Formats: sequence, C-alpha cells, structure tokens
Amino acid sequence: MENEFVLIKKKVDEAYMNKVQLYEEDIRELQSQISNPSVVLSMDNSCSLDVDSIIAEIKAQYEETANCSWAETESMYQIKYEEL
Repeated sequence: MENEFVLIKKKVDEAYMNKVQLYEEDIRELQSQISNPSVVLSMDNSCSLDVDSIIAEIKAQYEETANCSWAETESMYQIKYEEL
C-alpha cells in the first residue's frame, strides 16, 4: 500500500511539474508579446472639409446677429428720442 501511495504521489508531482512548466512557457510567451508590441493603424481620410463654406456660414450667422443687434439698438434709440 505504501508503494502505491509513493507511485501515485510521484505521478501527481510529475503532473504538477508539467502544469507549472506549461504555465511558465505561457508567461514567457506573453511577456515577449508585451515587450515587442506592434500597432497597425489605418485611417479613413475620405472625409473632406469644405472650409470655405464653413467660413461663409459662420460669417452669415455673425452678420445676421450683428444686423439684429443693430436694428434693436436703432429701435431703442428711436423710442428714447421720441420720448424726449
């Protein structure tokens, strides 16, 4: 019975050592992948901006705001002038 126990323990120890060895190999492989990273980037440059139309739109919005402000100021001036 003692011999059986020794044989079983020996087999368990061998299985454990094989598992540890595989684990260490996996760790080495992962560490090599981490130390040699390679990144591939691809960009889609099909999007193009029409800067001229963007500037024209902003300018039109600014002029509209300025005209509204001017009209409001002129109206307030007329009301104050008529009150005097």
